[in-house]
Amino acid sequence: MTWFKLAGEGAFHAKVLMAGNEAYGAWCRGGQWSSEHLTEGFLPEVAALLIGPAKLWAKLRDAKPPGHDHGLVDEVPGGWQIHDYLDWNPSRAAAEQNRAGLALK
Repeated sequence: MTWFKLAGEGAFHAKVLMAGNEAYGAWCRGGQWSSEHLTEGFLPEVAALLIGPAKLWAKLRDAKPPGHDHGLVDEVPGGWQIHDYLDWNPSRAAAEQNRAGLALK
């Protein structure tokens, strides 16, 4: 089992408030999808669009309040990247190591 970390105060971060509740829900689901598939925050377009329409991902990309250079996601070739994903969540290698350790028990 994998986890996508959410900070307690995160729901009221300026970027989240700017993006809106629906977009934040898509971001949360995208983080869970990425965590489960070990993509280190990358969401292929097909997966992102299953979660929500492109307009939500654009809101997440464009949620840049004063003093912020990035939104909650970055548009990258082939999909979307959750900004700073690896600052808060384990890498693919760490998750695989954890899974291997759990399998030995």
